[in-house]
Amino acid sequence: MLSSDHQLLKQHLRHPSGGALTTLIERFLPLVLSVARRITANDEAARDISQTVFLRLLKKAPNIPSTLPLTAWFHRETHSASVDHVRSEVRRQQREQTAASLNTMKSTPDPWPQLPAPRSNGLKKSQHPSYATRSPAAPLPPGRIKIRKPLINGPVKTTFNPTSNPNSLS
Repeated sequence: MLSSDHQLLKQHLRHPSGGALTTLIERFLPLVLSVARRITANDEAARDISQTVFLRLLKKAPNIPSTLPLTAWFHRETHSASVDHVRSEVRRQQREQTAASLNTMKSTPDPWPQLPAPRSNGLKKSQHPSYATRSPAAPLPPGRIKIRKPLINGPVKTTFNPTSNPNSLS
């Protein structure tokens, strides 16, 4: 007697040790492998993905609506698992490339010791020509210092007299 897919699934939920799951696997394994191979282009990965999909079936079986054909459910789950697998493979390869480049950087000699030492002409820093021509900063003149406030509605100039009250701006 040929049972429908949902009947087999319900039968498996009632009697997990029966052959209903084997029948479902025999029916849908070619579809799952085909979709997984098409996305991953790898037979070994397709077999791993098929195991993942059938484990998802066992986990999600009570929540699969009876109106949804199992063929559609298997196709969607296989596609999702295959894309997840490809993404994780790409990330793994990137991590391996990064680790390999770090290892090659560690194995190459340090470039800094190979650089020549800086030449010294015997002058101290204060005797260097660029320092000798500088004059010290001129001190601020005593008295009133102009302070420019930020523009709010136009420029506003205020003056500050250090000899007066420091809390007042005029």
